[in-house]
Amino acid sequence: MNPSALLLKQYRTEKDISQKKACQLLGCKPSFLSDIERGLKPLPFEPYFAKVVDGYQLDAIEIQNLRLALLRSQRQYILPTSAPAAQFEIFYEMYERFDLLSVNQIKLIYGVLEL
Repeated sequence: MNPSALLLKQYRTEKDISQKKACQLLGCKPSFLSDIERGLKPLPFEPYFAKVVDGYQLDAIEIQNLRLALLRSQRQYILPTSAPAAQFEIFYEMYERFDLLSVNQIKLIYGVLEL
């Protein structure tokens, strides 16, 4: 599940807001909220971000964490046109094999990124 879906549900439950109440605060249908909290749909930034912040009464740290979670939950990434061919190739290879990566392979990738 994506980071923003997990965090949105966490904030809602920690603040003891029912799904019904959350739908009223956000002005959406229960199925829409459910899809967002399960990671099936992204949270449309406008106008819902401000509604979540206000309705859930998020503090500055929670807002910052939600912004970061939304960035990490992107499903599409764009390489700059100036990227070298090798970056395009590795991006493609990762895309093609992403669903096949094991936990150990992911840990190795993180290790390489730390170099």
